[in-house]
Amino acid sequence: MINALRVFTAIVIFSSALAQAGPVYFNQNIFCKSKDNSSSVKIVFNPNEFPHLGRPGGIHVEFYTGVSSLTSMVQIIGLAQSGYHQTIRRNGQQGQVANWIEQDLQGDPAILRVDLGFTTYDLVDSSGKISAQANSFISSLRISKSRDYGFGRNGTEPNPGLRLRETYLLTIHDDFGQFSTRFQSDECGPL
Repeated sequence: MINALRVFTAIVIFSSALAQAGPVYFNQNIFCKSKDNSSSVKIVFNPNEFPHLGRPGGIHVEFYTGVSSLTSMVQIIGLAQSGYHQTIRRNGQQGQVANWIEQDLQGDPAILRVDLGFTTYDLVDSSGKISAQANSFISSLRISKSRDYGFGRNGTEPNPGLRLRETYLLTIHDDFGQFSTRFQSDECGPL
């Protein structure tokens, strides 16, 4: 009985390792943009890039800084004097170590995570050219659903009550710190 349990445990562990070793499915490009055009993020996966790798595909992330902690990210990295309204881009090959992307395909595709190790941040000017670069050893970007409860009026209702507000929370964690911004639930969707 004990040997059978050990074999079963080994099979479960091996199966979960195989599941993690396979390609991470991502079939819906995502774009989030605030209504006031101050912040945006675009995540694109091109499965046709880098076909010679074990897990082919190119990961492309571009975000536009606005009134959020993304503006302080630009200042800390030292890409510009002012962090407002800068476009930052980073790319990675999915087949490389630590480069992967996953998405909630069963539920909300805007909920996703992108990990890029050994990445370079490119500051893109208005003409589309790279004006500055900064290296980061570890970089993780995540969009998750955030639920906030608070008291307030809803529309024309006369009495305030407990209200639920759902937003998308964009969080970037890397060598330079942790940075975040929020998007309303109708500001994120397929690209």
